Amino acid sequence: MEVLAAWGCVGGSEMVQSDLSGSPIEPDAEAEVIVRLADGRARKLTLTAAEADKFAGMGQPVGGVLHRIAAFVIRNWRSFSWWAFGILVVSLLVPAATKQWADGQAALTLKSSLNLEMSKSAGSAVQAAQEVTRVTNEKQARKARSDVINAWHRAQPGIDPVLALYFPHTRAAAMWYRYREAIDGYIALSCCGESQDSIYFIQEYFERYSEQYPEREWLSLQRSETTDREFRSAYYELGQVLLHQQRTILLNELLRTPARGYSSGFGDFWRDLIPGW
Repeated sequence: MEVLAAWGCVGGSEMVQSDLSGSPIEPDAEAEVIVRLADGRARKLTLTAAEADKFAGMGQPVGGVLHRIAAFVIRNWRSFSWWAFGILVVSLLVPAATKQWADGQAALTLKSSLNLEMSKSAGSAVQAAQEVTRVTNEKQARKARSDVINAWHRAQPGIDPVLALYFPHTRAAAMWYRYREAIDGYIALSCCGESQDSIYFIQEYFERYSEQYPEREWLSLQRSETTDREFRSAYYELGQVLLHQQRTILLNELLRTPARGYSSGFGDFWRDLIPGW
């Protein structure tokens, strides 16, 4: 007689008896043993827990190591199932969480670099434009203003491609394009009485994106000449307001805008968690 499978608890609500001793067995306390006879027939016996324990120590082990391993797995399949499930979940969660964290750091670095380039180019342009207002000779002032415009455009070659690649069709990109036009208008306003057309681009930016509307500066700039002290004072104040816009409103919009190609948020985490989703 050879044991084919290890015993285990069998569920049930009716009172059963041991096939070995006839002793009654409480519900959910019986054990089953499958044996194979010499003529090839197999029988399943229902035993009490005590009989099953005693039976385990009788006779000789059959089937070798592989058989005992199989019996062990059968007895503990629930634990193995939970372990396998846990390993599967961890193997999916950890890479997805790691990717999102790494992408978040990379996106923050990208945004910081982009903001630094915006800040430096705008700051240099505003400062240079303010110097133009101190030039009294109109021909020299026009030449100085042209130099400032060219320097401003040369200082931002890497901004638009990054916005187009990582922030296409976003409010942050639209804000930058309008802000760039506002700086263009601010530089143009620095000399030669071209106030109305230049002020329009600056006003459009403030009306669209800013709660801070420098009305006092508009009035001073419109009613005075570029060589007047009142003009220079209002022009300087407007430049500071423009730079503050870039350092606050535009920067905040850029920081909260997801960068394309970088994992962020639950939707991206879910797609990272389940490849091909």
